Amino acid sequence: MDWFIAADSSCDLFPSQFSDQGFGINPAEEAGAPVIEDAPSIGFDTVPFVMRVMENESEVSTTACPSPQAWVDLFQKSDQVVAITISERLSGSFESASVAKNMVLADHPDKKIAVINSCSTGPEVALCIDLMAKCIRMGDSFDEVVAKAQAFVDETRTVFSLSSFNNLVKNGRIPKLVGFLAGKLGVWGIGIGSDKGEIILKGKARGAAKCIKIILEDMFSRGYNGGRVLISHSLNPDFAQRVASAIKEHWSTAKVDIIPCRGLDAFY
Repeated sequence: MDWFIAADSSCDLFPSQFSDQGFGINPAEEAGAPVIEDAPSIGFDTVPFVMRVMENESEVSTTACPSPQAWVDLFQKSDQVVAITISERLSGSFESASVAKNMVLADHPDKKIAVINSCSTGPEVALCIDLMAKCIRMGDSFDEVVAKAQAFVDETRTVFSLSSFNNLVKNGRIPKLVGFLAGKLGVWGIGIGSDKGEIILKGKARGAAKCIKIILEDMFSRGYNGGRVLISHSLNPDFAQRVASAIKEHWSTAKVDIIPCRGLDAFY
């Protein structure tokens, strides 16, 4: 039986052997505003364009998750399908995929379909997809692949930093004055993904060096002692490299890779 791994665009993977169904990104609410689909065909040059549109747009920008039919189209591609989505606390993608699973199984009860809530986004999703692909190549059964993917999601943790508060200001998450001062003073926000898949702001730091220090402290406090790390950045490769170098300096056995954000994660 053949396999298919499906993911929404929170996976931060660009076109490869994995197929992902995208989110729509609407840079403005006014009539006639463009809609940009974070689809498999999106290129590296599209993300900077989306960011420029957002920065120049005074209105609130929004995102939308894939429809159940979008997931149905993916689930019909194979007899064995494992889908992984952005945290259900952040989006309706998991619910949409779950609805699609039931729709497909109603007509094709012999299919095997699993939908995994990553309780995260970005690098954690990408790493889980990589794990599933390796398990499939090793000949693991459907149940084994799903169990290992779920265990990975349960054990893996995410930490993130934010240097721009413009989108939070536009969405009313923080006052304009606070966002303005944070930008002028070089304040970074540091957050984590909770076990339930919620975003929790852990603290703030003035300057990139202090931000990196807090990130490493968080990794140490949560038991990291070397191993796989994936860094996803939004138009900030220099900072990503500084974080990677700092991790390798503290943990010699660390294996660190860096990838750019796709449209959805760059948006946030």
